[in-house]
Parts: sequence; structure tokens; C-alpha cells
Amino acid sequence: MPVETRRFDAVEAFLDTAGSFLEAREPEHMLTLGLVGGAHPPGVRPAFGALLVALVGPRVVATAVWTPPWNVILSEIDDEAAIDALVARTKRYTAYQRKWMRRIPGLVSLPANRPPGEVADDILEVARARQRLPAGRAG
Repeated sequence: MPVETRRFDAVEAFLDTAGSFLEAREPEHMLTLGLVGGAHPPGVRPAFGALLVALVGPRVVATAVWTPPWNVILSEIDDEAAIDALVARTKRYTAYQRKWMRRIPGLVSLPANRPPGEVADDILEVARARQRLPAGRAG
């Protein structure tokens, strides 16, 4: 049976779907449960990039929580096919984020796949010059 991924905007909906799965192995899922199980007003979405659940039929087989700055916290994985499904979903979400960020006026994008010192130097260079880098500069 194929793995389906679902993205949730509200913690309540995420926990309604994945709560039993996470709580069944609470010691392994304490970080996720602590992040999403905290006191959040109903309907308020914490500052997560996304709350994902991987399902095979009605059975939850994995969860993923994206936290700023886009690190991913994975649950225990009950079906290895869930990994590929979550990676594919992550790539789609990343593409969406890039498209959305291009709409932000004045946003400066820098390639970050290099040593932190180089990134910091570029940030300082832009700040000192008070200029925007050409759109094609970022990788």
C-alpha cells in the first residue's frame, strides 16, 4: 500500500491524527510531543514550518515536524517507504517556500551551502553597502 503524506496547519488536527502514534512510544517522541503538545490556544499555529504525518491506509507510520530554521524532527519510522514520501513532500514544500519568498520586497538571498564565516561575510558586505544583491547571485 502506498504511503500518503498529510500536512497540518493546526496542532490539534496533527495530534488528532498522530497523537496516539506518538504517545505509544512516548520516550522516543518526547521532543515532538513537547513541541506540539505545549499550551497553544485553539487554532493558533506555532512557528513550525510544517506538521506532517505519513500514513499507510489509516495507520500512521511516521511524523515530521519542521522547526525554524527548517530543521526536521522525525518520529520513529514504522515503514521505510515513509522516508521517501516525507523527502518528496519536503522538496515540494521547499519549492513553495522559495517561490513565496521571491515575493518579499527587499529580501536578500544568499547561498548558504558553504562555511558560516563566508555567509556572515556576505551578510556584512550587503549590510555595509546597504544594497541588494542581484537576484541571480543566490544558488
